[in-house]
Amino acid sequence: RSQHARGSSDFGAKVTGSQVSDQERCEMVRELYDPSGSWSDPLTEARGLESIIANYRSLAAIASSAELQVLDACSSRTAEAEVILRFEGLAVYKVRMTPFTVTIKQWSVVRLDSTCRKVLSHVDHWSAESLLAGLPLLGWAYLG
Repeated sequence: RSQHARGSSDFGAKVTGSQVSDQERCEMVRELYDPSGSWSDPLTEARGLESIIANYRSLAAIASSAELQVLDACSSRTAEAEVILRFEGLAVYKVRMTPFTVTIKQWSVVRLDSTCRKVLSHVDHWSAESLLAGLPLLGWAYLG
């Protein structure tokens, strides 16, 4: 696993879960993302730091903890010297105030600036099937 993938998965778990205060979460996003950066998945699109922070706050309100288990990762450079990080993994969320854990298989593409210091864009790809299969009880009925 690449160092970038390890750092990305560690960041995602920290900023999404309840291990950090809201102030720490805001500081982490501001430190990692470019001011005009973006974050999206099939349900959400966030552009700019305040929108990205709001998105991570929403995830933290639902999940008491989060983990990204990276299964495969690779990186490449664009002609503009930006770094593209691609990884496949399992996003595991512990649903706040319940005994439930939701696991979603996802593919992520993170585009970093040429200095590898700021995220320009972060896109998580996952399917409705993966989400439904990862939901307790509903996933069992869906796959059953």
